[in-house]
Amino acid sequence: MTATGKDISNLRQQGLSWPEIGNELDLSSEAARSRWRRWHTNRGKRDEVEPEQEEPTRLERWREHLDRLDAQPDWRELVEHARRGAEIQQSYRPVFNRATRRIITDKPIFLSFIADLHLGSPYAQYQAFVATTDLLLGDNRFYTSVVGPDLETAFAWFRSADAVLNQVLAPWLQIELFRQWLDEMLPRCTSICGDNHTDERLERHLGDIGLVWRDDIPYFRTWGILTVEVGPEGGPFAEYEIVLAHKYKGHSIYHDLQPALRMMRDIYPIADVYCTAHTHTPFHMDRVFYAEARPLKPRQHFIVTGTFKTGPEPYSMRNFGGGGILGIPTLALWPREYKLQYFKSPEMAVEVMP
Repeated sequence: MTATGKDISNLRQQGLSWPEIGNELDLSSEAARSRWRRWHTNRGKRDEVEPEQEEPTRLERWREHLDRLDAQPDWRELVEHARRGAEIQQSYRPVFNRATRRIITDKPIFLSFIADLHLGSPYAQYQAFVATTDLLLGDNRFYTSVVGPDLETAFAWFRSADAVLNQVLAPWLQIELFRQWLDEMLPRCTSICGDNHTDERLERHLGDIGLVWRDDIPYFRTWGILTVEVGPEGGPFAEYEIVLAHKYKGHSIYHDLQPALRMMRDIYPIADVYCTAHTHTPFHMDRVFYAEARPLKPRQHFIVTGTFKTGPEPYSMRNFGGGGILGIPTLALWPREYKLQYFKSPEMAVEVMP
């Protein structure tokens, strides 16, 4: 028998909620509510006060929605849906922290660490950037690791309006410039690290949109361990393990290498090289380190890169006492057997090893 508005009103007077009334009368809660309202209006009882709990909770509304579905999803189906979504996302933006680059040669190579380009800033050394690029591309011994491009990319939400308004290239042109530069450097580029300008800043405001990510170069979104193998065709190969991060937790006015030292403690204690950037001040230290895991590798190197943004920028002058320092630390890596030598610049590497 069809439930009447009076039947529904009686159940409401008993304190039943709309979902409970719907279950009792084999109706949806919305249908029961609508039928009661029509009856209530026709009876001329607009001033009647409904019992408490008239408005369903958010959970009740969600359950009502599920009740109206022809087939409710099973939890295993939901898990499979989530798994498939994660699989698709990872295929487009894989997250990994290890990569290997094998370089076939029977002569020593140079590996230069470049970071903090700040392309787009009026205070960057663009002539030095072009000269460095020409040097790296002009000598086939050179390879590079970009320890965070750190383009200027100052958007409207940045804390300094000066940085936004004084950019000499719009953010999208900065990204296009870097992409074209990377295309030219592609055969020599071993890895890229995410940074606090181009990656972290955009993630915070726009989500993970991956403006400079690409699948033909190892891209460490946070930190990564790069293994460089150097040797002739068929081997043997000398292996060099390098831990890279544009910025890592820890900062000290007394020790510029604190982030690199913390990477050694937190991530991988027996690597050959630990390299960070971000502070715009190049630094290097090595130490004797004997361990059973690395009997033929007695020294570890800790490196901080410099920057191309060396001009008198007001923000840096006010907060850090001065502009950045140009610095492109470079390592010489020998083939076949492990041998490593540090140089503070590519020019010095070429001068010592012509």
